[in-house]
Amino acid sequence: MSKPAGPIELRAEHDMSAVAAQFHAQLREPDRPFGLLVRFCARAGTEASIAAAFAQARGHTLAEPGCGAFDLSRINSDAARFVIYERWWNLAAFESHLHQPYTAALRRTFESLMTGAPEIEVLLPADGQ
Repeated sequence: MSKPAGPIELRAEHDMSAVAAQFHAQLREPDRPFGLLVRFCARAGTEASIAAAFAQARGHTLAEPGCGAFDLSRINSDAARFVIYERWWNLAAFESHLHQPYTAALRRTFESLMTGAPEIEVLLPADGQ
């Protein structure tokens, strides 16, 4: 049986170990792979800045041990709405990512360019991989 899902807040000023604990509460097996979907809206006119900030962090993130994917997409019907897809081999890899300086810089930039808080969903492999 899965653990209950609650809202996950990921803000630049948060203690990243506490944030990792929120993710741990949603994972049946923290040593197994999982994915994340992060949905958010950009303030009008900041879409290019969102894309540029993500591009700066993407290469560093993909080079991290334990990162399988880190992609930014726009919603086709609304260019101000974005989705980030992340795949991590385990929670320890993701927690290490949360402590990286480029990750903190990306969170700060996004917070200044977003409207509202992001929606974060934890994804578990359907086939047990």
